[in-house]
Amino acid sequence: MSASTALTTHAPAIAEGHRAGISNPILGMILFICSEVMFFAGLFAAYFNVRATAPVWPPSAAEVGEHLAERFDLHAEPWLAAILTIVLVSSSFTCQLGVWAIRRDDRRGLIRAIGVTMVM
Repeated sequence: MSASTALTTHAPAIAEGHRAGISNPILGMILFICSEVMFFAGLFAAYFNVRATAPVWPPSAAEVGEHLAERFDLHAEPWLAAILTIVLVSSSFTCQLGVWAIRRDDRRGLIRAIGVTMVM
């Protein structure tokens, strides 16, 4: 290479058009949502299959057993279903309090909110 060609400037290199992929957090959330959709689709398919093939729905106490029929009859005790629903909704509020606490860098508030959630 001669000295004259070493000092000359060249045109800038042509940038290749590389398309960036999906970022990892977005891809992870998409995969998580897809897995949850497939999980619940399987549950609904199993439920509808059992319901369609059962001669009587819901099954009688003789088919499932007297002890199970009495134990899991939420229609006989609607207050139990109401209490469980209130606990479930309240726990989502305490989890959100924990999220707000950690955004303020309040570690003690986070631990308190998660502790209340776990007790519920």
